[in-house]
Amino acid sequence: MRINWSVHPVAYTYWEKKEQFLLEYDTYPVWTIFAVEQGQFAYRFGDHEGEAGWGISSYVRRVRPFTGER
Repeated sequence: MRINWSVHPVAYTYWEKKEQFLLEYDTYPVWTIFAVEQGQFAYRFGDHEGEAGWGISSYVRRVRPFTGER
């Protein structure tokens, strides 16, 4: 049996000049990708934390609390 690893986007949101996250933390029901065009942000989900910025995408596994800071 072969596993199909293709990506099927459910939805997308684009923010222009977003200064900060609206919530202190959030939980996503599906895998989520944050792609940054400008600036950077610190993140934490589970035991993983770091900074993401232009050229570095942050992937959030589904049903994990995600904390983003400016």
